[in-house]
Amino acid sequence: MSSIPRRRKKSRKMRGSRLHGYGLQRQHRRSGRRGGFGMAGTKKHLWTWITAYEPDYFGRGRRGFKRPRAVTREVRSLNLDELEEMIPALMSSGFARELEDGRIEIDLGRVGYNKLLG
Repeated sequence: MSSIPRRRKKSRKMRGSRLHGYGLQRQHRRSGRRGGFGMAGTKKHLWTWITAYEPDYFGRGRRGFKRPRAVTREVRSLNLDELEEMIPALMSSGFARELEDGRIEIDLGRVGYNKLLG
């Protein structure tokens, strides 16, 4: 089996350079570059990471938002096909009327619907 030609590995290139491109030893191996060891700082500088990726770790976190009931309203929708079937009944009950040019005008608010779906 032949090997695939590839770029020279960085670890081979860095042989003999002592610190392999990290500057000082403490800039690579110590905990400062990652904000501490383990779960250190999770109530301080890593708090946003905890709320996003481990929301139950402290029992609170980003869990969405629920709008108050006073703000929300019920949506009663009606399909256009259903409305076509209802036209004769609406005409007889007075919720719909025919205009001079042959079009039919229906007051959906009086019927109890607030959204018409195409």
